[in-house]
Amino acid sequence: ITIMVVAAIGVSRLVATFHMRVFFDYPGNPRVAELDRYNEEFGDDGGFAVLVVEAKDVFTAPVLRYIQEVSSKLKHKPQFRRILSLSLNTVPRGRHDDVVTGPLFERVPEDPATLRQIRDIALSNRLVTPHLVSKDGRYAMVAAEFKRPLAKITAEEAGAGNAAVREVMASTPAPPGARVVLGGTSISEEEAPKVMVRDQGRLLPAGLALVVVVMLPLSQDEGVLTR
Repeated sequence: ITIMVVAAIGVSRLVATFHMRVFFDYPGNPRVAELDRYNEEFGDDGGFAVLVVEAKDVFTAPVLRYIQEVSSKLKHKPQFRRILSLSLNTVPRGRHDDVVTGPLFERVPEDPATLRQIRDIALSNRLVTPHLVSKDGRYAMVAAEFKRPLAKITAEEAGAGNAAVREVMASTPAPPGARVVLGGTSISEEEAPKVMVRDQGRLLPAGLALVVVVMLPLSQDEGVLTR
């Protein structure tokens, strides 16, 4: 029983992380500083809250407007330092004899021919596909990068960032036929401790009950032998 009580106290102190920094962060390892410098300069590959938009074709006017609107709203959230999306990323591309750079569109066009042109450019550009949109054009991503590397933020900070994205999702209805889900490593950072505590909260009472069931007959037998 004492062991079970000690285990129950330890459950509240469990910490889960899904960041590769844990493989480097030990005393005397100089590469931790290198990893931190890399994250500061180039960003954290895992430090994103990711909004995934699914539709038969994301290169339709309603879906592109949705992506543009949520991207614009997320830009003003203090938890994030930059937003990556089809409407914001700079995309170099050829135009006649020139090379132009900038977002794929400033305003979402209604003309089917222009929409097809945007689709063709995006799907043929390796900076866009498969990073911001899937090769079949059915999935698009809006990624919000946290201001601090994910290895340095707490579960509460990850939760605050996820809550900011959920707030934007709630205030921006998805277009008909589209499905939007929130993912990314920040979800794991937020939810994993809760899941572990919940599971241990179920396991510990069951384990304690099992100990009682096993020990009770033994104690009764010992009493009989003593008499």
